[in-house]
Amino acid sequence: MLNIEIKNRKKPDNMNNSSTSTNNDIGSYRWVILSVTTFTQSTIALISQGIGTLAPFLVVGLGLSKTQVGFAGGAVNVGMILTALLAGRAVDMWGEKKVLVVGGLTTGGAILLASFSNSFPTLIGWLMFTGLWAATSTPAGSKAIMTWFPFSQRAMAVGIRQTGVPLGGLVAALIIPPIAIHYGWQMAMATMSAVAIFGAAVCQVAYRDHPIEVGSTKVKKGSQWTHFLRNKNIWLVGLTGMTFVAAQFTIVTYLVLYLHDKTGQSVALASRFLALVQFGGMAGRIFWGYISDTFFQGNRKPVLGLIGIIAAGMALVMLFLSQTTPLWIVGLATWIFGFTAVGWNGIFITMLSEMAGKDQAGTAVGMGLTLLQLGVLMFPPAFGLLVDRSGSYETSWIGLSILMGLGVLILMLVKEKKAVRN
Repeated sequence: MLNIEIKNRKKPDNMNNSSTSTNNDIGSYRWVILSVTTFTQSTIALISQGIGTLAPFLVVGLGLSKTQVGFAGGAVNVGMILTALLAGRAVDMWGEKKVLVVGGLTTGGAILLASFSNSFPTLIGWLMFTGLWAATSTPAGSKAIMTWFPFSQRAMAVGIRQTGVPLGGLVAALIIPPIAIHYGWQMAMATMSAVAIFGAAVCQVAYRDHPIEVGSTKVKKGSQWTHFLRNKNIWLVGLTGMTFVAAQFTIVTYLVLYLHDKTGQSVALASRFLALVQFGGMAGRIFWGYISDTFFQGNRKPVLGLIGIIAAGMALVMLFLSQTTPLWIVGLATWIFGFTAVGWNGIFITMLSEMAGKDQAGTAVGMGLTLLQLGVLMFPPAFGLLVDRSGSYETSWIGLSILMGLGVLILMLVKEKKAVRN
């Protein structure tokens, strides 16, 4: 009896030691997961963000108007509209790794095919096909963060992971125009393809499932997964995102052309300012996530509203840039614009994920991503159309500022949950 009692007493200690070891492994490896998903996101974003850096070359090479440039810049996102929700659902059913790897390989292959385009309709078709697969990275990466990170670190972790988007844009702004200048826009697209495929390979090697929750957050095929679609607050957050993404993709698509046309800068110099926008977006995604987790104690709504107000103001600031504006002022203005208009996405993703809960996070982000792509489809081409019709950018910048203000008003209607800690 004594021996039995001694054995029984030792069991909890062994279990505690095992639990402690597992928790330590999770605590350390979650940062590897964050690094891998951020890198994978950046390789996909190099494509979606990089199309805008090719705008001047597409204008010359394919004879595109500014309105057509807007459609080309958003064509990848049109494809994402069709599959974003399905990609999110696939993540909840089959796990993050499979979706990330397959998505990276197919996105890289699709943009390679787009590099053979010889007309505007062909280019748009292949870019849309690319977008069908590019939709996988955001819901898969967001679900990974929801699974691996606790509530107290979640917004900052999502913000860091979402820096993959402006990071991809930053790299695109730095390397894609020089490649296009020396070797043509087709070779620039082929480079995008190689980067995306490499990202998928890194994910295949380095990503692993959560040791405790493997399988526990994957929903069954027959389960009810659409209940959150009846949640008014999720839709209001999604509509807010539609207006915010208008500013993000407008500045990414048109900044190089705007600075070239309005301030007389060379394409190379204007591309550096676009890189500054993306750098500001990277800093913003980390900063806004950190203050949401700490200073605002996990509340996402006030942070997202503050971002929208500043971004709306920066759209008006763009009106005053001219050939006589000192370069340091241009740099400061574009950096702040990027800090807000590109830096909002991490808070948006976190808010959607937490409203839906961990089990449905992938699907919720997929739904939100669908709404974002609708915004990308509508607003950047509308911006370019106003420029073509009016012959200037003033009306377009004012309209963008008003649209951002409308997004903030919509956000005010959201009732944010105060205690979503799962």
